[in-house]
Amino acid sequence: MRRVVLALVLAVVIPACAKSGNETDSSSELRGASVARLEQTVRAYAEAFLGGRGDAAFELLSVRCRNATPREEFVAIVAVAGAKYENDPIRDLKVEVKGTKGRATYTFDDEELNQTNEPWILVQQGSGDDADDVWRNDDCPGSGATDTTAVTTNTSGSRTSPVPKGQTAAIGDGWSVRVISISQDPYAALKAENSFNDPPAAGMQYVMVRVAATRTGNEPDNASLINWRSLGPSNVTYEQHSDDCGVVPDSIPSKDVYKDGTIEGNVCWQVRAEDAAGLLMLARPGFASTEGTFFRLT
Repeated sequence: MRRVVLALVLAVVIPACAKSGNETDSSSELRGASVARLEQTVRAYAEAFLGGRGDAAFELLSVRCRNATPREEFVAIVAVAGAKYENDPIRDLKVEVKGTKGRATYTFDDEELNQTNEPWILVQQGSGDDADDVWRNDDCPGSGATDTTAVTTNTSGSRTSPVPKGQTAAIGDGWSVRVISISQDPYAALKAENSFNDPPAAGMQYVMVRVAATRTGNEPDNASLINWRSLGPSNVTYEQHSDDCGVVPDSIPSKDVYKDGTIEGNVCWQVRAEDAAGLLMLARPGFASTEGTFFRLT
């Protein structure tokens, strides 16, 4: 199973050995230098990501992936990965370079982390005499957008035919999800959980959903890595970290779930009041996954 926590792999900048405009080096020398730089950046990224250094890692995604990625959500996922895998070092690494495109295949002692043909791109950083070519990870959804038009959804849970409340549906990568209950006015519960939780902003509304996630895959996975979004008639998704409700009572715990195990918890978003009546939940099995299933919340 391809682990989503390393689907976000990115490059830590390594000084280039040659400028992109340098035509005095032979093509074989340039290719060799590019391969060496890619190997170094893959190793450097794995240390950063599995070491839990989320902010530094986010700055080193490709521009396309950064545009598709809320910083707060990325940092939260990196923190989970760092706590779980504790900087597990790369055991074996092979890379392939063709022009400005690269592929990396690498393994760890923990086989869940192994990656195959991971895409990287060579980009120029800086300008003029200060320009350097650096490798950046480009393994993220193809559109780089936050709306749902690029989401490949399960046919049983599309936006036009969402899964009804109370029914269980697969979301991909060995997870099934069920909506247990919905609260359109959860502020009293939020305030009781933490007195510093603020009321929703003017024109906004909190929506809290209790969900159950069941592990159907053969390998264990951490339930906190499931990506919970919502979408209303405004056609812009709401994210847990950027559109949060403050401290949420009984939120999804960061625990590993083994096959046939089920975990429950609350997810919450601050949404436009006009979106609340037509709100859907979009559950994805991971941060960078293009799989996803829509669930009805009304």
